[in-house]
Amino acid sequence: MQREMVEERQDIVRYRYTFSEEDIAGQTEKEYQRLRANLEIPGFRKGKAPLNLVKNAINRQELLTRLMTYFGEQIQEDIEKEMENILDYSFEEGFKQEEKSMVFPVIVYRKPEVTLPEYQTIEVKKPVPSEEMIAIWREETLKMMLKDHSALSPKDTEAVYGDKVVFYYQVMNAEEKQLYSSKEETLLLEAENKTPMVEQLVGKKAGDSFAFERSFDSKEAPGEKLNFSYHVQVKEVYQLIPPEPNDAFAHEVSEELETIEDLYQHLDKSNKAYFDAVAAKNSKEQIKTALLEKSKVDFSPETVQLYLERHTEEMKKSGRYNQSKDSFPSEEEYLEHLRSEIREMLTLSWSIDKVAKGQNITVTDEKVQQMIRSNPEAFENNPEKFLAKYKNDPEYRYQIKSNIVDEEVLDYLLTQVTIVDEEFTDEKRTSEAPESSAESQESTTREEE
Repeated sequence: MQREMVEERQDIVRYRYTFSEEDIAGQTEKEYQRLRANLEIPGFRKGKAPLNLVKNAINRQELLTRLMTYFGEQIQEDIEKEMENILDYSFEEGFKQEEKSMVFPVIVYRKPEVTLPEYQTIEVKKPVPSEEMIAIWREETLKMMLKDHSALSPKDTEAVYGDKVVFYYQVMNAEEKQLYSSKEETLLLEAENKTPMVEQLVGKKAGDSFAFERSFDSKEAPGEKLNFSYHVQVKEVYQLIPPEPNDAFAHEVSEELETIEDLYQHLDKSNKAYFDAVAAKNSKEQIKTALLEKSKVDFSPETVQLYLERHTEEMKKSGRYNQSKDSFPSEEEYLEHLRSEIREMLTLSWSIDKVAKGQNITVTDEKVQQMIRSNPEAFENNPEKFLAKYKNDPEYRYQIKSNIVDEEVLDYLLTQVTIVDEEFTDEKRTSEAPESSAESQESTTREEE
């Protein structure tokens, strides 16, 4: 076997593997001997027929397939033994017959060169809450806590926003067949909750019965509507009477709190910690964006095509390909969209990988097990289930290790990049403002078809 480099460009190398007449003849004889051992020819014991009869009995295509399999294994062994930083390899086409030799054109995909930006050139904007914002969060959190600790006073007048309503309901289809019957439901009527059940309950009194209609898109027949009727029985309406925000209330919230000022400080600390966690997550996203924009990864169109073919094959197997493709004007535009996503994915992945190797950031099985066991809430409060999955599912094992490496790399980069503090005021409020950990909304109405 001879290996000849044909082309070296970016992260790919093309080779020609040539097997000479002697290579072919020698392996052909070995294949005949293997086939002879299991071949039955009339008049001869199994495996004892003369070789010339064996050769006449063997299908040429079967022999050729065996030769190609053997030579392919030899090529694979050579690539894996002799070359470093290999991502994958593929035969660009079938073998070529040249005179009395067999030639296999092979493309080898290597890990590309990655040039990272100077970490200090990555500028991360970090929001710092103003005193005004801290006071606003304190007030909003306190309002929610007072609501959660409110006494319930039954009322016989109509329900208004801010009341709690206890009710039952049934769902009927168009043929008046009951599809669902609820247990006792409790719902806080809030103006920002625009669900039909809330809007229907406003204005109702204890003992009222009413019905309303709803329509849903049919999953089986796109374009068709399914009609349902909701039959509701109001059991009780309660007015919420919040407690006074005083020292006694603070102590009711936690025995460790003696005064309302202690509660205010506790809320400020909790809200600030929540905001800092959100800000850190946002900072990591900024770093990832900067790595995408500033890192240089020298990968070839062939590598992008390799990952594209793998990705589309998986999507076709799962049935997602056509559905996703149909949202684009043409299939080529969809494929170009995927190529763009793959280029970004590879750039970010290999950039993070280079940082991890430079800082010797690795993830052991012990570290994964400790992480899973120490965060049961993140694993359905069933860490043993996910530990078993980690042990038995190679794809899941790779994914969870990659996620941990990503987080540790981003944690490291947060200590290296340039942080620019920006005051966060009421004018810059977003949906990322802290929510009270004490907030516990009552269950909302389920929508059943």
